[in-house]
Amino acid sequence: MTPRILIVTDDGNLQALLGQAMTGSGLEIMLSTSGADGLRRWQTDAPALVLIDVNIGGLDGIALTDRIRARRRPAHAWASSRSVARTRG
Repeated sequence: MTPRILIVTDDGNLQALLGQAMTGSGLEIMLSTSGADGLRRWQTDAPALVLIDVNIGGLDGIALTDRIRARRRPAHAWASSRSVARTRG
């Protein structure tokens, strides 16, 4: 069976970049544009790896990661094409 990677991002540029980087890798690339759809696809398609954009709308990347971690499968990583600024108060 071909290993599957699920990319969860609503950023078209990030989808294209990751998809192009993995083209020809022998992996099956699945795309999802929302956290809720990513969770559904993770549950039904059983990818070996999930790449998650932290900044997706709705069910965000952190919440999606928490739900995946609660079930302890599969490996996952965060990705974002946006910079995140933190300030100290």
